[in-house]
Amino acid sequence: MPEILGTEENLRVLTRLVEHFERHVEDPQFLDPEWGAQLARGTVGLRIPIAHFVCKIKLSHDKSVENQRRVIAALRAPGPYHDPALADEMQRSSTN
Repeated sequence: MPEILGTEENLRVLTRLVEHFERHVEDPQFLDPEWGAQLARGTVGLRIPIAHFVCKIKLSHDKSVENQRRVIAALRAPGPYHDPALADEMQRSSTN
């Protein structure tokens, strides 16, 4: 059964979410506590217990070959999306 988060916990979750994604970029923009509190009041945070999940590896199989090549190149290039291991895995799976 989903649980609605209280205002303070919702703000903590939003703050952690922003930090998680921003910490890997060159000029991170973290959530200002005052602005974040206003933002949190306009959102509803949910905690949804997971009882079962199925893991599938897709790696852009539904995308064009050209699009796959662009993604692989971006993963090999320096920057916030640099992930050569993922690029290798994507390369292997696109040739199968």
